[in-house]
Order: sequence, then structure tokens, then C-alpha cells
Amino acid sequence: MKQEIIYDFFDKIDTEEKAYWLGFLFADGNVTKRGDVLNVNLQIKDKDHLQKLASVFNKSLKTARDACRGKIFMKSVLRVCSTYLCRSLIAKGIVPRKTYIDSDVFCHVPKNLIRHFIRGNMDGDGCICRFIGYGKIRFRVDFLGRSKFIHELKEILEKQFPDDPFYATSYQSLWRLCICFNPRVYKVLSWLYDNSNIHLERKHKKYLSLKNDIEKAVA
Repeated sequence: MKQEIIYDFFDKIDTEEKAYWLGFLFADGNVTKRGDVLNVNLQIKDKDHLQKLASVFNKSLKTARDACRGKIFMKSVLRVCSTYLCRSLIAKGIVPRKTYIDSDVFCHVPKNLIRHFIRGNMDGDGCICRFIGYGKIRFRVDFLGRSKFIHELKEILEKQFPDDPFYATSYQSLWRLCICFNPRVYKVLSWLYDNSNIHLERKHKKYLSLKNDIEKAVA
């Protein structure tokens, strides 16, 4: 028996899963110019994670070759053909050529689900860096996006963590929000990842590594 495809999944953002995937698609999703196809391409090591989204639409993934800087690599591809789904996403800020458009998105996510949206965006396009500085293990979190998105994200974090400063700086044609200082990074990542039901496993592991380092330091 053929399973029904849920094209109205994003009509109302009222669950953790919907908020998370909206954030993820705002980072890594692509709606075609015609507004009738949703494409998501991830590196092959994140195939299992992309399959979770594919399962929402009862779709299977394809594998394709791609090239970057002269190197050939494999990627996982999700393709959902639906004008209705794409119109729903466009109405929430995931527009064709969104890399070049400063669209509104936070206004479509209820406040009680906003951390799940941000976690989805982090898993899609954010960066958790671990490095050695002045002989100590240090962590940094980066968000990258258009001006409106980054500045609204900054305001949300400032309200959530009123004792911590957050800075947004221009970066080429985009804006970047960089979070440094291990205790601050720990607070933000704890807010994003603790008690979450869906996350990208490799980034969640980076958070757990930071958590372990912090707990060792204060023990």
C-alpha cells in the first residue's frame, strides 16, 4: 500500500521536529526558482541524519558525485517535488536563492520552540570548533548568515543570556555571530542540545566533548 506523503508538514510550526527541520532547511535546504522542488544535499557521512528528514515525506535518498576544489566526493541527496510544500516553506522565509535574500524566518517560530529552530540551523550551517589556545583546550561557535538573521539571532541570545555579550560582525557578503569563552559556549550549547530529541550526532558529540572538558576543569 502506497504511503501518503505529508506535504503540509511545515504549514504550522508547532512541534520540536518541525521547528528543528525548518531551521535545518533555512541553512541547508534549497527551493528551486520555479518553487516546485525542495533539494537538500549533505555529505555522505550525514546520510543517516538526512534520512530522518526524508522519512517525514516517505522518500528515499539518492547518492551522487560532486566536486569541490578539484576533489571528487559523494553526497546524499533528498529531492521532494511539491509546489504546495515549497510554497509553505517560501512563506516561512526559505525562498529560492535564499543565500542572497535577507528573509524573515524567526517570526514564524513560536518562542517555546525557538531553541530547536536554532539547533537545526546550527546543525545545518553552524560550526563548533575545538582548538588549542594559550596551552588550553578552547571552543568556539559560529553562525553565518544574512544581516537580518544574524542580528535577530543575536537579540534572541541576549535575551536568553542577559549576562553574556554577543557580537555580530560582517564577513565578506554575509554576517557572522561568533561565541567564544568556554563557559559561554557551554551555556549556549547546553540550551540548544540538552533534552533534545533530534540533532546531528557529530555536532552533539562535540558539545558532549566540551561538557566533559568543562566538568573536568571545575572538578
